Amino acid sequence: MSRAWQDMEQITIAAIEVFCIGGGVALAAALDFRIMASNAHIRVPEIGLGMNMSWQSIPRLLHLMGPARTKQGVIMADQRISAKEAYDWGFAQELAKPGKC
Repeated sequence: MSRAWQDMEQITIAAIEVFCIGGGVALAAALDFRIMASNAHIRVPEIGLGMNMSWQSIPRLLHLMGPARTKQGVIMADQRISAKEAYDWGFAQELAKPGKC
């Protein structure tokens, strides 16, 4: 599914409000643009739960955020990444007021 979204000819945009966890992060990473509400966060708990992160998510996150940030935010820490951090790290292209994505 995420490969199909990535390969679409149309421009794809994720509007992330409040939280985006696990598979939601994988799908959002496959889209062209991500807009996050300022009160939103992303989190990838799979690694901390002993599950693999599938759907080619790691390569996509590496492309968006770079190796150090991907390791920090996803592989090693299982931490909440705020919208501001996601923007600073390159995951989100734009921040919006809550309810305005």
